Amino acid sequence: MQCPYCQSDDITRSRRKLWERFVLAALRAQVYRCRDCRKRHWVGVEWGAVILGSLVVVVAVGIVGAVIVAHRNQKVIEAAPRVIAPRPRRIRPLQPLPPGLPPHARVPAPADK
Repeated sequence: MQCPYCQSDDITRSRRKLWERFVLAALRAQVYRCRDCRKRHWVGVEWGAVILGSLVVVVAVGIVGAVIVAHRNQKVIEAAPRVIAPRPRRIRPLQPLPPGLPPHARVPAPADK
């Protein structure tokens, strides 16, 4: 085995950090440290499986989230009161035209309003 950074053969196993204990156990990988450059690296990780697993988790979370949102929206729609259509506006009857105006002229509004 060689260090991926400096290509040295002087490599030893390294202690795993707390979060690495869970992640690397699932990935079945090990942590090594180069004695020359002092850098740590993981060995045995199958990145294709990691990427595929991550995509599956993201898609599953998206589907579950969409179902939850749709279910909540359905409850909101069912709980909403029924909307009553507004009544049609009443049309005022036409006022007779005062004498002397052309047929399509505007009728002035009454002054009592």
